[in-house]
Amino acid sequence: MSTKIQFREREMREAIASMQQSCKKLDEMNQYFMERAGWAEKEALQGEAGISLKNAITGKLCPSISQLSIAIGEQVKFAQIELDQMIKAASQLR
Repeated sequence: MSTKIQFREREMREAIASMQQSCKKLDEMNQYFMERAGWAEKEALQGEAGISLKNAITGKLCPSISQLSIAIGEQVKFAQIELDQMIKAASQLR
C-alpha cells in the first residue's frame, strides 16, 4: 500500500504571493494616509478640525492598518513555512 500526498503547491504559492502583495498595498495605503493627515492639518483644515482629523488618522486608522499588515505578514510566514515542510515531507516519501 503506497501513501500518496497531494497538495496544490502552485495555488498555495499564488495565495502566499497574493497575501504578500496585500501587505505591500496596506503599507502603501498607510503611508498615503499619514501624508494626507499632515496635509489635512497644515493646508486643508485649519485649527481644531485639522488637528482632530490628523489625530484620528494617525491615532486610529494608521495603527489599525499597520496591525492588519503585520498580522497578514505573520500568516504569510506561517504559510510559507508549512508549504516548505509539506514539500520536504513529500520529497522524502518519493
